[in-house]
Amino acid sequence: MYPVKNSPEFFIFQSDIRQAFRYWIRIFLLSLCTFIDVYAQNITTTFSTANSICFTHLSTQDGLANDKVLSILQDQYGFMWFATENGLSRFDGINFVNYNHSEKNTNSLSSNIVTALSEDVYGNLWVGTQNGLNRYDRAQNNFHRYTTRNGLKNNSIKALHSDTQGSLWIETAQGYLTQYRIQENQWIHFKHNPGVSEGKHYYWQIYEDSLQNLWIGGRTLQGILFSKKSSQITPVPTCSEKGMPLESAFFVRAKDGALFSSSFGSIQKYDTQQHKFVHYRSIPFEATCAITDIEGNIWIGGYGGLVKWNYPQDYIEQFTPDSNNPNHISSNQILCLYSSHDGCIWIGTEYGVNMYSPRLNQFQTYQGYNVSALMEDTDQQLWVGTENDGSYVFNWEKQSLTHFNYRLMTKEIDYLTFQREKEVLRQYIRHEAIYNDQYTLSENLADNYTAYKNTDLRFRYPDENHVTALYQDKAGMIYVGLWNHVGFNVYNPQNGLWKRYALWSKKPDYHYPRLWLGNPFGANWYNGFLEDRKGRFWCITWECFGLNLFNRKTGKFESKHYFPNNVPCFPQGKIEQIFYDVPRDRYIFNGKSTYFGYYDNKDKRFYKFGESFPNNYPNLDIVKGYYQYSKAKIFSLPNDFGCDYILSDGNNKLYIANVHKIMYMDLTDNTVHPILSMPENTSFAWTLSADRQSIIVYCDKGFIAVDTQKNTCTPLTFPDKLKLEEENIQIMLQPHNGELWIGTSKTLWKLNQQNKWVKLLPGIQSVGVIRQKENGNIYVGSNKGLYIFNQGEEIKHIPFQINATKGLPGTEIRDIYMPDSQTCWIATNDGLVQLTNDKIKIFTHDDYNPHSLIDNNVCTIAQGPDQKLWIATFQGLCLFNPSNEIFTDMTQPGNDCLTSRLTSCITEDLQGNIWIGTTEKGINVLSIEADTIAHYYHQPWNKNSLPDNYVECIFCCHNGNIWVGTHQGLAKFDKEHKQFQRFDSTLNSATL
Repeated sequence: MYPVKNSPEFFIFQSDIRQAFRYWIRIFLLSLCTFIDVYAQNITTTFSTANSICFTHLSTQDGLANDKVLSILQDQYGFMWFATENGLSRFDGINFVNYNHSEKNTNSLSSNIVTALSEDVYGNLWVGTQNGLNRYDRAQNNFHRYTTRNGLKNNSIKALHSDTQGSLWIETAQGYLTQYRIQENQWIHFKHNPGVSEGKHYYWQIYEDSLQNLWIGGRTLQGILFSKKSSQITPVPTCSEKGMPLESAFFVRAKDGALFSSSFGSIQKYDTQQHKFVHYRSIPFEATCAITDIEGNIWIGGYGGLVKWNYPQDYIEQFTPDSNNPNHISSNQILCLYSSHDGCIWIGTEYGVNMYSPRLNQFQTYQGYNVSALMEDTDQQLWVGTENDGSYVFNWEKQSLTHFNYRLMTKEIDYLTFQREKEVLRQYIRHEAIYNDQYTLSENLADNYTAYKNTDLRFRYPDENHVTALYQDKAGMIYVGLWNHVGFNVYNPQNGLWKRYALWSKKPDYHYPRLWLGNPFGANWYNGFLEDRKGRFWCITWECFGLNLFNRKTGKFESKHYFPNNVPCFPQGKIEQIFYDVPRDRYIFNGKSTYFGYYDNKDKRFYKFGESFPNNYPNLDIVKGYYQYSKAKIFSLPNDFGCDYILSDGNNKLYIANVHKIMYMDLTDNTVHPILSMPENTSFAWTLSADRQSIIVYCDKGFIAVDTQKNTCTPLTFPDKLKLEEENIQIMLQPHNGELWIGTSKTLWKLNQQNKWVKLLPGIQSVGVIRQKENGNIYVGSNKGLYIFNQGEEIKHIPFQINATKGLPGTEIRDIYMPDSQTCWIATNDGLVQLTNDKIKIFTHDDYNPHSLIDNNVCTIAQGPDQKLWIATFQGLCLFNPSNEIFTDMTQPGNDCLTSRLTSCITEDLQGNIWIGTTEKGINVLSIEADTIAHYYHQPWNKNSLPDNYVECIFCCHNGNIWVGTHQGLAKFDKEHKQFQRFDSTLNSATL
């Protein structure tokens, strides 16, 4: 049987289901209404719950455009507006009016994925989408669009904010903060480092404080403070216990003026003395949004629930779903919060809108049915998977309804289930999915039912019946994909027994192989199953390897995978250093924690360096199994070493380092040899000496010289001691004359030939790049622009000019490359710059030009093959040909790799090819005979490409047609021309 998944846009059902299908669906839903109270399960909470508080629910059954609500706003006329994943909804308290995108109507919304809402001081309603900004015209009841063609720097809108001075502030992808002065029709752009994340996450915020400063945060975005007066951007991230910068999910101010933010489960308070966020308290979920109500309570929502925080008394009430009580909140996944003029709290969730009124506290409610998967089995029974209540099976002939809600995350587990699932329970305990707040549980608890029942247990994933996929194999077994990190279920119709499987392992030491992204053993988010013509059984997962081969006889996963680990592409493609190894004709790339590998110029192929593992590594057997399918070169790189810096001695040694260790790689055989260990060190910078005989290193203990011949270390002392006074050394260079130049977080220093430290830049400037040209001139990149020095004297300064053509773009210089005496290439956070005889030319990304720069966030530049330049960006690598100004994207995976590990759906065509959809990078088609993969993407310049890279479902008709549902519409695959035909809402039966 083929699996079938639902989509926000449409459902596709198997063509052999009887014509009366819709009639039976209605009967099924009526039956579901009858039986739901019998089979519904409670969800427990860990904080005190106010049982008297009631919520009203609004869903698609009431007219809402889509149940996934991303932003909420009440306009000056009292209408409530809801941004959803499939259009914009206006609610007058009784009825909904929905607005959607239409390819044929340029006055419709620019995209159906609506991400942000704002109303300006003039009463204009602004609607942000994933493909542009829209202004609602109330008189004409339509929209005016704004894109990169008429104002924006990027079309993907993350957040909107209207200030009292008449400006609209827009946060977009790639780190652009844009000010739109509405009356003057003027666009002003400011650049900052973007948050880099996989998947579709919609929590972003622009918050304005009483001093008219803007605080910007969101998914993986380390908080930013923007001064509207000075246009200065200051990082203000939340931090881990070890001081690591983390995301700032939201900003919210309490009644006493305290400012709070959050990262994961940590609520952090801004310390005005230290100018940083400090941990204040914890909540039991990853936060996404927060607001302050009219009584001063702070409401916090996230991936795991909703809490009301009575601050500063520090009393928390938590609200979670209860399927037995329709007045409880409808979902644990909170995407946005809004406080309306009358004090009501509006809550956007994955399952519609919830509203709480502190004045009335009693509402009529609307119960929705969150169907997530459908399948008809070989007995012609209809299986219906839900997002919160397991599976229902409707028997057509008997007109009976059976409910399956197989649970292991509960103390109420029966003895037989416990015995059957003891190994899975052991894994749950090992990986702390089942835990105790006070002490570490013993894995032996899975062997003793009585002890298990008598132990005080906590369950990390109590909502374990979020069904994502349904599938029946040829033997009749039913596979149920689960989303909440718990695995998947298999049901045997012959004996009525259930069994759970998961991609678990021995407990890792949390140092994962660098060939993979994150934890390769934790991807228990199953989106689909398929038994191919060779009898192999495939599971697709969101994260981990994406496509996994499952052995049904052993109940274990095999090592075969197609993970794209060799190509430096997003999110592992932020290359910061490039070195050309001439004798071996290869380019070595280092991306700190994201990538360490090389491009073989003869093979025209990327390889990633893989580390060796000790024999006692806890997952050695699993690692070795998966490594055999990895596109990597394994050598003696220690598994606990992460390479952050590389530096060549000009011969056959490549020095590699991080803040704790310095080693060198012998390029003749790739062996690695230790030089210096600094386990407690926190600061690091280095440079090759002018005579190339040593490496000058700066660390916590001061300056050290590493002899490149003997590999010995000697402390360095200078007669004139450098007093840094809270300056952090970021970059060093020793030019040909033997002077030492040091760039810090506050200025530029030079140790001249008289051994005196000289400050070279005015004011406070952060210096990140120092390079020397062949003629001896020194080029310095700071946050104030580019400086050129001749014999220690400044001869030129080119500042950043964000909205002019004479200066540099962006706010940061990341690299400088000078191939000849006339040309200087500059990598900025807003494009690539060519400086030739004082003339500036800027290269940027253009969505509609396939030969443009692939991303404006440029990291580094280096000489490439055939007189081309390597250009490394946040999104990956490209090769640039200066003669014809064509950029070639080098991030595309080969025919042996998936485009992304975030897989969403799977099906088989009539030829036996396996089609795999992803949530970020289109479609992969695996030929089971050739074992090769073809890739299909959305290309803005190509109307015959996919409508969008977010693929929700794929279906193969009996006539062989392949239909694809994306977030931007429906498409049919043209097999002859290997392209797609797009369809809008006017699709008719003749087309099918």
